[in-house]
Amino acid sequence: MPDLEAGLELLKAWGYVPVVGPNLRSQHRYLAGTVKQRAADLVWALTSRDVDAVYVARGGYGCVHCLPAIPWAEVVPGRLLLGFSDVTALLVALGQRTGVTGVHAPTLDKLATKTDAETQAAVQRLLAEGGEVTLPGRLVSGQADAVEGPVVGGNLCVLASLIGTPWQVQADGALLVLEDVDEAPYRLDRMVTQFLESGALARVRAVLLGEFTRCTVPREAGWTLEELLVELVEPLGVPVVCGVGVGHGPHNLPWYFGGRGRLAGGVLQVRPRDVVEAPGARRPAAPSPA
Repeated sequence: MPDLEAGLELLKAWGYVPVVGPNLRSQHRYLAGTVKQRAADLVWALTSRDVDAVYVARGGYGCVHCLPAIPWAEVVPGRLLLGFSDVTALLVALGQRTGVTGVHAPTLDKLATKTDAETQAAVQRLLAEGGEVTLPGRLVSGQADAVEGPVVGGNLCVLASLIGTPWQVQADGALLVLEDVDEAPYRLDRMVTQFLESGALARVRAVLLGEFTRCTVPREAGWTLEELLVELVEPLGVPVVCGVGVGHGPHNLPWYFGGRGRLAGGVLQVRPRDVVEAPGARRPAAPSPA
């Protein structure tokens, strides 16, 4: 796991003390351990008073298996949790059931070796200081007037898979951010259409499209992926923003899941939601000056 080890070393260089979960290097079929092993590590990380923040090691698949095992009432309010991709399921569940401060950000195995300098600096700043984050984009449809609401979303495939489950994202009044990787255009069409037909987006206030990495259209196509996605969501009659710097590429800026968002002229500003932090929910201390 050289990429993961590099991520751990980067956290140390920033002045933090990574504590590895007991089952981090376990393996079970195509998963990082059995459901019991993975859930045990997650529950420990979310409920222990000796933990300042939870940085998810990698994405892939399997977070949804662990959700029924989480003792929601015991999760420390204000606990910081970072990750993306498959971690979208965890961000949704924690954001809607607890006081966790979820951050959509590169997983630890990507942080040091597969993330650009701007993203690394943004993650470092968020860990040390918190505060507002900015995600610039291009307004391609809808009104330019400012709209506000909680910011939700993440990986489109994961979000679509949660529709009809207890973990379905609640997007009413929200600013919805979407990204994905390695999906054919028709599959993205199907996922967005499922979202639309489920009614889950009926009262969304804006749609922001991030990077759709390696989601290539056929060479002979006379259309672009952006055109397809905008055409699908444009009937919602809300602002549609493209080119937001989140996704599976090197540029994957952090943002607060459920944070207080303000979208104006294609630029999204997100502040952490108000959470009463419990004892033990400390922000990781910033490194001391040399």
